Amino acid sequence: MQKITIYGKRIRTNNNKLQDVMQLWNEILPMNLQGDLYAVYYNFASNYLGDYDLIIGAKEAPLSDQVTLFSGDYIEIPVENNDITNIGKAWQTIWSNAQIEAKRAYKTDYEKYNKDGTISIFLSIK
Repeated sequence: MQKITIYGKRIRTNNNKLQDVMQLWNEILPMNLQGDLYAVYYNFASNYLGDYDLIIGAKEAPLSDQVTLFSGDYIEIPVENNDITNIGKAWQTIWSNAQIEAKRAYKTDYEKYNKDGTISIFLSIK
């Protein structure tokens, strides 16, 4: 993967504040951004139990917050049936898998929502 900059809207949150994540999606989706959508998790305080920054956006968006996805090693986790309702299930599987957790770098993880309907989670690894 080459370096990609995502422009969007950012919040500081954690996995106990899912209402904040849903509110951010509710602000972004009506904007009908062009191209693939990204939800990028970065600036982790610790692991999946701590705070992190989340930016939701696209490669080209009229928004000022930005994050750069650098080339590196990632594990791709396809979301079952490319169904958005299975995102949470995929994250639960990731968090409960000790082998995956041991490899995670907690640099930039992201969900990619492709225009063709496919959805994958990408985890930065050591």
